[in-house]
Amino acid sequence: MIRQLSALSACALASSVFASNGAFNTYGNSVTSFTLPIESPSFFHTGDALPDGRLVTVTGSSVFLESSPGSRTFDVVATFDPSETPGADPSFVRVSPDGSNIAVGLGFGQDVAVFQTSALGTPGSPAALTSGTAATYFGVNHFDAEWASNSELAITFGNFGTPANVSLLDVTTGTNPTIISNLRGASAGIAFDDQGRLFTANGFDDGTGSATGDIRAFEETDWRAGGLNFETDGSFVANLLSGNGLTFDTFGNLAVGGGGAIGLVSAESLDDLFASADPVSGSDLRFIDPEGSGSAFYNVGSNPFTGEIYGITSDFFSESTWFATVPAPASILLFAAPLACARRRRVA
Repeated sequence: MIRQLSALSACALASSVFASNGAFNTYGNSVTSFTLPIESPSFFHTGDALPDGRLVTVTGSSVFLESSPGSRTFDVVATFDPSETPGADPSFVRVSPDGSNIAVGLGFGQDVAVFQTSALGTPGSPAALTSGTAATYFGVNHFDAEWASNSELAITFGNFGTPANVSLLDVTTGTNPTIISNLRGASAGIAFDDQGRLFTANGFDDGTGSATGDIRAFEETDWRAGGLNFETDGSFVANLLSGNGLTFDTFGNLAVGGGGAIGLVSAESLDDLFASADPVSGSDLRFIDPEGSGSAFYNVGSNPFTGEIYGITSDFFSESTWFATVPAPASILLFAAPLACARRRRVA
């Protein structure tokens, strides 16, 4: 019986299945969707996964928590400090690698809020994320972000008409040095692979350098040293959509958000790129459109516990639709056991 398989046996079976079917090749074959209402004044509903697989999402000034993994039912469990934000239009939600902290970019001209997961309230009794007690609010420019460690948040940021940048916010001290500069265009998504490499993209080029959708990767020793130039440093990965969002699945495949589709870059092609500088070729790229119209604009997310990647769209001010897909066959066996065989992002 399935429940009698050891974690090792399940892991070996998962490896065998993916060796034959290929996680990269089967995303999009099975898709489910769910919708969430958007709370004024937000345009979007964005979120991330806790280590136990529940989604934590934010819209307006409210934090919502999924009742159980995959339930698709959500309750308000916290609200942001109104003295710190008059009404958020959140741009990102990121759970730290150990699950202890949650960072939320509250939107254009507003703060980045960081609070402990343990500070969340319960359905019917949401916590007030009061500045200085339950949460810390950082007045830093931001578009997207990802945790570089359990205490460091790498943030893409910029001002329209000027080159974009990446900074590294230490949430314990508040220091926020710029580590990558001169991105000739708009900020875009950011992610780290299992070797600590930082991936980010040009979200909308200004015509003087890299193109819209150009993704570059930077080794950890380099981005930690800082002083990098996006246009000349790092490794060119691929040109995909607008690089709106970036996320890795548990097998090392890279998902990229943008207009009309979700782009996928195979883990094998990334390994080849960094091992021997072999360029990512057409066969290493896939595009899926879970919504099916060819006109949706996607952000992306991932859930290591369930194995899902998400394509997230919004009907502005109305509702947000999340399209969830797992590599086929979508067997619960593949994700119920600990994913010891899967690639995970290494965190210092």
